[in-house]
Amino acid sequence: AEAEAAALAKAEAEEAERKAREEEEERLRIEAEAAAEVAIVQTEEDRLREEAEQAAAAAVAAAAAAARAPKKKPEPPAPKEDEVQLSEEGMDPESEFRAAADRVRQNAAEQAAIAARLQEGEAVEIERAEEAEAAVEVEAELEPEEPEIEIPLEPEQDDDEEYVAEPSDEVPIEISVEGEQEEEEWRRAQEEIWNMYNSLPGFNQPLGSPYKHIVVGAIIPGRKMRLTYDATTTCLSGRPEVHFHIGFNGWSVCDNPPGPLEVLMAPATGKKKNTFTVDVRVPPSALTVDVVMSDGGQTWDNNGRGDYHFSVAGAEARVAQAVDLRARERYLEIREERMVEDRANAERLTRVKKAKAESKKTSLALMRKLRQKVFYSDPEEPRAGELVTIYYSPSSTNLRGAKEVFMRGSWNRWQHEDMIGPIRMVPAGGGQPHLKASVVCPTDAHTMDFVFSDSAADVAKYDNNQQLDYHLPVTGGIDAMGKPATPPPMHVVHVSVEMAPVAKVGGLGDVVTALGRAMMEEGHKVEVILPKYDTLKYDSIEDMHEISGFQWGGTYNHVFECKILGLTVFLIEPENGFFGCGTIYGADWLDIPMTDSERFGFFSKAALEFLLQSGRRPDIIHAHDWQTAPCAKAYWNDYEPYGLDGSKLIFTIHNLDFGKDLVAEAMEYSQRATTVSPTYANEVASHPSVAPFIGKFSGIVNGIDADFWDPNNDPLIPVPFDASTCVEGKAAAKQALRSRSNLRNADAPLVGVVSRLTTQKGIHLIKRGIQVALERGCQVVLLGSAPDPKMQESWESLAGELAHQYNQDARLFLSYDEPLSHLIYAGSDMILVPSMFEPCGLSQLISMRYGTIPVVRRTGGLNDTVFDVQDDVGRAEQFGLTPNGFQFEGTDEGGIDYALNRGIDYWYNNRRGWHQLAENAMRQDWSWTRPCLAYQELYHAARKAPKPSEEKKGMQ
Repeated sequence: AEAEAAALAKAEAEEAERKAREEEEERLRIEAEAAAEVAIVQTEEDRLREEAEQAAAAAVAAAAAAARAPKKKPEPPAPKEDEVQLSEEGMDPESEFRAAADRVRQNAAEQAAIAARLQEGEAVEIERAEEAEAAVEVEAELEPEEPEIEIPLEPEQDDDEEYVAEPSDEVPIEISVEGEQEEEEWRRAQEEIWNMYNSLPGFNQPLGSPYKHIVVGAIIPGRKMRLTYDATTTCLSGRPEVHFHIGFNGWSVCDNPPGPLEVLMAPATGKKKNTFTVDVRVPPSALTVDVVMSDGGQTWDNNGRGDYHFSVAGAEARVAQAVDLRARERYLEIREERMVEDRANAERLTRVKKAKAESKKTSLALMRKLRQKVFYSDPEEPRAGELVTIYYSPSSTNLRGAKEVFMRGSWNRWQHEDMIGPIRMVPAGGGQPHLKASVVCPTDAHTMDFVFSDSAADVAKYDNNQQLDYHLPVTGGIDAMGKPATPPPMHVVHVSVEMAPVAKVGGLGDVVTALGRAMMEEGHKVEVILPKYDTLKYDSIEDMHEISGFQWGGTYNHVFECKILGLTVFLIEPENGFFGCGTIYGADWLDIPMTDSERFGFFSKAALEFLLQSGRRPDIIHAHDWQTAPCAKAYWNDYEPYGLDGSKLIFTIHNLDFGKDLVAEAMEYSQRATTVSPTYANEVASHPSVAPFIGKFSGIVNGIDADFWDPNNDPLIPVPFDASTCVEGKAAAKQALRSRSNLRNADAPLVGVVSRLTTQKGIHLIKRGIQVALERGCQVVLLGSAPDPKMQESWESLAGELAHQYNQDARLFLSYDEPLSHLIYAGSDMILVPSMFEPCGLSQLISMRYGTIPVVRRTGGLNDTVFDVQDDVGRAEQFGLTPNGFQFEGTDEGGIDYALNRGIDYWYNNRRGWHQLAENAMRQDWSWTRPCLAYQELYHAARKAPKPSEEKKGMQ
């Protein structure tokens, strides 16, 4: 049985091999016959056509000559109108011409018959059909109609003749390419045009057919091509008809607009069953040929939806010519596009620069107004070389009740050789509570610095503005070099584990980038040191390159320099893998021998080591949160004594919920410490990590990046708008948000939520707010995600319930979606931020920038930035603002019901007032202008603060 099975298998294999050999021989025979047919028929047809044309031309010439020849016989009488003039042979000229033409056609028919018989294997039926067709053609030509004149294409070309593309006679456009930018634009133009041609299917494949069941002859532009198609192995096998559909250049060029040319293929002569052939013209512009076949109905052979594609002879040479010609045109287009873009950018930058200058001017005016209770100057802006009078009210300070008050100070951030006072201040008179003192500003002054005391002695009670001192800018000063006197720029280095947008988890990353950019715009040198995570968003990083490295901490540390949103950033990558674990935070829960505390402690000291080894001596080292808190102590103990001197430390608490011990250490060793809002500073003032150092601790409200969050220049919203057009702009954004969320159009307020879904963000209040809003006829869109899987599941369950009950009024997007967040901020009427605690918060600031009214819980930065329409009118006036939202206290449902219901009622009952409220919110400045000025003062205060060792001696 095994022998029989082996013999059977062998027989089957031999049979399969025989069939394959026969199929291959058949394919080769078809290709050979097709090539022979093309060569024989084409050559014979060319010869016969030429002979027929020559004979016809000779006959016409002879007939014309005979008609013009003079007659020797006397001319017969003129014929009557209905008679016909005859020739010498008794024929009229028209009949004589027809006779000559008949002879030419008869000769052509005979030659065609001879050519047909030369083709071996041709069936008799085909011969008869061709003769009948020739007879029909002759008969048609004998019709008295005027013969159609055909302008022939170039002579057909044999398959084996090499095609050479003729040079283009198109004159190239003259262009000028100078400079790196124009060279790059020229390269871009060439690349775009080449890619356009190179993307054509079939362009790069060899001439001929790459498909076993399709045979093509030479494909030459402007001439005829023949294609033979074997349908045996396709879905068209056995079909009585095969239709040929052809287009060119990726179907973009068709002989039969608007669709491809369709031709019924003829059964191939002398071929096996299921074989068809067709002859078609190739347009002169063709580079590739695109083909599919069908049965004329619903069955198509489109090569598995890829279609069949063939390259046209000379395509690459013609494309090379076209690339140069078209690239020149594209280059000019690119240059024009760039110039238009440059003009638009210049106009935008001019607007931004003007807006920022106006913002700074407004901020300074507001600061002057707010401090008038304490002091003011006459003139408001002192000038160098002129007298300035300072008015001071001790009743609003710690010197209240002092019998005498003295002013003392200096100039140019206490660096000037001239000193002020102490000067005894005198009553201002006129019933004012202020005292006054006058002094002349030096001619080289740019800043006036002063404090107040209750005695002229050095040991006295001082009002030094909570260790920040008082300062006034002085204008018109000229320095020793004859240039305008200006404050020298500071060198600030931020050491952080987050930075937007390349390594952002929370608000920390936003602060580092935005504050850094704001300080840089003020003229300071700003650098950032950041871990080189393997999760960085490299598409936002420019010009990254390795600049150095150092052996430290038991490993080698690579240092890369790059630009991120214009800031100089140094990335540290240790070879120990601390930042190659696929995450920014969360190493504690990974199966790796390291914790976040270890990783960031290493980075904090590695950043200082880089500063030391690179020779940098920044004025300020700004460390952020518990992650880089170790910088403070390490700097003073391990680096300041050994060469990295001249720096002072600033430490900012972004969230005191983490790393309390590290925070306490940084508070002790930093020269100044901040948190991200005054209210949050008060809330944590009694914390053990903060309380012992409360004298150098303050709160500065964060800002938002006004360039990034700009409704007048935001590509992620449907139309740009500002305060003057906020009604129309927000209506367009609201419609787009509804469309994006599949919500119905309704005359109803839309409540938005953009938040991490954590306990801190008040998720139980968010859910309550959603319920209240929907019950009041509002619509709700939420964007956010929960880091806790169980929490995420609960929100997904709620999303399902809302989809069932409020399908056209509620949509929860439980993911991260930056573009959608812009649309929610712009398209919502209210934004809900009911946080349990919020050091600062950005959602309420962004929403007001887009004219969306915040509904917030009274805590942290929310309290410092949102002023209730009913309850905070006076408090808003104290800060030079108007009410801009709705607040509530407490953590129960009643609180949020109170605030949200008031907002909904306001929208329904006072639409005009609501629009004014949105406009007022948009006009308020929550950018980094004021925070940046505050941080500048903080940096200057830190620079003159004592070292930790000197501070301890002073305390002793």
